[in-house]
Amino acid sequence: MQVAYLNAAAGRERFGNHSEQGLGKTSSTLNEFIGFEDVDLNIVLAPSSFVADWTLAPAEWGLGFLRTGMWGKQQQLPFNWEAGVYAIAHETLRGSQRAREALLELFRKRRCMLTFDEATGIKKHSSLLAKYCVGQLVKEAKYVRILNGTPLVQNVLDYYAPLRMLGQIDGMNPFAFRNRYAKMGGFMGKQIIGMNEDRQQELARILNACSFRALKRDWRKDMPEQVEVPVHLDMTDKQVQHYRTMMQEFYALVENEEVNADMVLTQRIKLQQISSCLLMKDGRAFWLEEPANNPKLKAAFDLMATGHGKMIVVYFFDPSGRMLIEQFQKAGLNPAWITGGMEPEDLIEQKRRFNNDSSCRILVGQIDQTSRGHNLLGRKGNDRCHRIFYYETSLSLMHVSQMNDRNHRGDQDETCYLYWPVASPIDQLNVDILTKKKTMAEGMDAIVKEVRKFGLDPRP
Repeated sequence: MQVAYLNAAAGRERFGNHSEQGLGKTSSTLNEFIGFEDVDLNIVLAPSSFVADWTLAPAEWGLGFLRTGMWGKQQQLPFNWEAGVYAIAHETLRGSQRAREALLELFRKRRCMLTFDEATGIKKHSSLLAKYCVGQLVKEAKYVRILNGTPLVQNVLDYYAPLRMLGQIDGMNPFAFRNRYAKMGGFMGKQIIGMNEDRQQELARILNACSFRALKRDWRKDMPEQVEVPVHLDMTDKQVQHYRTMMQEFYALVENEEVNADMVLTQRIKLQQISSCLLMKDGRAFWLEEPANNPKLKAAFDLMATGHGKMIVVYFFDPSGRMLIEQFQKAGLNPAWITGGMEPEDLIEQKRRFNNDSSCRILVGQIDQTSRGHNLLGRKGNDRCHRIFYYETSLSLMHVSQMNDRNHRGDQDETCYLYWPVASPIDQLNVDILTKKKTMAEGMDAIVKEVRKFGLDPRP
């Protein structure tokens, strides 16, 4: 697969690698970099949760001679390096004008390749990071590579900024792009409800011309099966009482005033909290039940007791993460923890413990921080991780799709199980919404595959 990608990207100054997680986007990019004779630095823009992994990747792939570094406490860019790989977080560039100005100066003074890891970071074309990359940085780069295993996450507009970075659709503003490729509907006909069927093949041709897409089902037929398992649970009497009260309050609002999208989202979040025995108000957490009576937590313990191997437990709300860590520690499972705000060295240590320490049986992971770029396989035998338990989730298909692949990659030799606890109607609704988004994303993959099959390439 990597040979196929390298052949497709050969000679292209701007190109996208949209291979699914676990198919070697990192190693392919490093191979390209060392093969380019007219660049000295590979500057990688990545989410903060795995910036540190880019400093370790060259050695892991046999390129230990490459110097590596990242924007950290010293905040020094590699102006004086002879050559190497340097990583800086999306969040740093969003929050620091000094970092943006310094990085632009580096690109103007040195021969730089730009690798943008996780292009979902620029899916909002109006964001500061998208404007900075599309409007300034790519113009100074010798080569541009975009890495993204889930190119379509919410709707067709997710393609706009990445395609601009790749030198496509020049002169087309986001509104013209939306009007050409999106199917509009919903309230006042102003909501994107899908793709314009008449333009699907046209968009697929553009994607095929500037990017490479590979799916595990096509290239890794040796991978074990991945099975989704709903775990139906009963809420406690206290949960049911609060759930009904919350719904009645919402119905009252519906009857008396126009309900906007923010109100609906707030209601969904509150109902999801109740299904986890949690209520949050003014920054404080209140528990409806003791942990011993929490249906989702009991289900997680039951899975650990009846199965083998290690397990990842995914959460969304910060109080839930702290509660899970405390309960798993009390149970002697020696959990690892990935959460927001961690120093890169701490993050690497938590992953090391989970993958290599037999006493560490569970990794508790906040979904946004854990879903991207991490290898969480454990080791062969009873230390293999082949189970993910979604204690809580977001409505982001990107987060869920990437989370599913943290242990479905590389040397995985066990059937992988994805457990979805369904303790309330809102839990079932979340699963249904994610399934709908997945269907749309898979539909676009199928169209691109057909375009590639029949060679419908718009390039000269």
